[in-house]
Amino acid sequence: MFTPDVIKTIVWALAMIIVLTIFILIFKKQLASRIEKIGIRVKKGDAELEISENITEPPSEIISDVSQTEYINLEDKIEADRDISDNTKDDSEILTSKMWESYEENDLAEMKKSFLELNKIEGDSQKKLENEVLYNSMLQRRGNSEALKELNRLAENSMVASYAFTQLGNCYEFNGNYLEAIKMYEKAYEISDSDIKKANRLVDIALNLSKFDNPQTGIDKILAEIDNFSDSDAISSTYSGLSTLYKEIEDVELETLALEKAIEYGLNDTDLLFKLAYLYGENNQDNMAILHYENSILINPKNSAVLNNLGVSYSDLQLPTKAVNYYEKAHDLKNTLASSNLAIKLINEGFSNIAKKLLDEAKNQKKVSSNVNKYIARLNEKEESENKIYTELIENAKKIRSFRRLYAEKLFTINSEIPTIKGNWGKINNEVIIITQNETFFEGKWKERNTNKKIDGTIKNNSGKITFSTEKKKPNTVNEYHYVNDFNAIFYLSEDIKQIKIMTEDSKNEFLTLELLTTVENGQTIEE
Repeated sequence: MFTPDVIKTIVWALAMIIVLTIFILIFKKQLASRIEKIGIRVKKGDAELEISENITEPPSEIISDVSQTEYINLEDKIEADRDISDNTKDDSEILTSKMWESYEENDLAEMKKSFLELNKIEGDSQKKLENEVLYNSMLQRRGNSEALKELNRLAENSMVASYAFTQLGNCYEFNGNYLEAIKMYEKAYEISDSDIKKANRLVDIALNLSKFDNPQTGIDKILAEIDNFSDSDAISSTYSGLSTLYKEIEDVELETLALEKAIEYGLNDTDLLFKLAYLYGENNQDNMAILHYENSILINPKNSAVLNNLGVSYSDLQLPTKAVNYYEKAHDLKNTLASSNLAIKLINEGFSNIAKKLLDEAKNQKKVSSNVNKYIARLNEKEESENKIYTELIENAKKIRSFRRLYAEKLFTINSEIPTIKGNWGKINNEVIIITQNETFFEGKWKERNTNKKIDGTIKNNSGKITFSTEKKKPNTVNEYHYVNDFNAIFYLSEDIKQIKIMTEDSKNEFLTLELLTTVENGQTIEE
């Protein structure tokens, strides 16, 4: 018969065997050489996060080269490659990849060989010219001064003019001549034949304005033109560029909002989903991180970096059963970082799957301890408890995401007129709020159980921020009072300016709506 002590001993023994096996596998793969690549993981408690979703599943060499070297646009190739799980390539893509490999290794002879082979098999005359543009762009980056002349010559051909001007912009940007790069990108923008190409060139212009002047100049450029696009991918691209600029000025809140809008229009972009999920996780919003990581998993269920990071987020939320489950899935896909995270988890907490296996085997024995069924019940209770918590946090995360996207829409849509919200609004705890306004600043006051309450904030476009405060007696005084901040909130206005939609930014994330009761114009109260 299995006594509790015997079961405990078996559990620990098996756990240690698994831990040792995992670490043997890790070091057999020369983990030390991977650790030297500082940029691919971040410590978060005992667990570690992947910071790129492409570690175990590399994307095409084209995108890999773009992300790991200088900033390079490859026109349609990057824009069309939305599904990183599709790693199939035709002969032309393979040869283009070889060109990039040779470029990285500075092997110009091999790069030329791949280019000549590429154009030999290419039957489309426009594609041939595009390959020539790309090849000369690579040559220029490797110091060939004649390549710039060739690019200018190719830019005179209407079949590839837009692409040639884009690559000229890339070359000038690569060499630090941002003003000239802007001029080339503007020429490409003017003759681009699709929304997505125009949007990408707008982002190029904004990024170079940021480098030439300052990030705010680039931000203003995108915000002034973002409404010119109707194509979903184009809108997604502009918001993605906007998020990059907000990252440059270290405004995490606006970077997050811009990424939310980018994903809203680019639904299946796993790169954007990963970037936003990671950003949420790094800022301790693990429920939001989980929501976006799980959306990414629906698109690509075998992305081990995402699975590992889901394990980290669930661990942070004290849901060890789910954390171990995702670490195991990532470990099965040969993600060694997940293996090490799982090993720590096995040592410190969890054991759910091992325990379940042990208990299932134990209950089939001839003599079964009464503790076996008790522990099976406890395991089921724990899983049910975690599933309930999971359901609640995901539902709340969806509400938060929905609100933030609407808030971002109002925030990023430029309104030349300041909306008027002065008047009587209802209600907070059945009390009417009297709002006064001076330009973009406003203040609202009401009473709750004989206690003075206040909101104050600023309006930007049709959105803004609010601080909720309570009047309290000043310490060490008799009759002196002041307002003490309770919590902050964000808000946006309805189209008719008759509702103020509010979401608090405290741990509760509560939602409330103020309804306009009366307006005040020139001192006169007008019933709504």
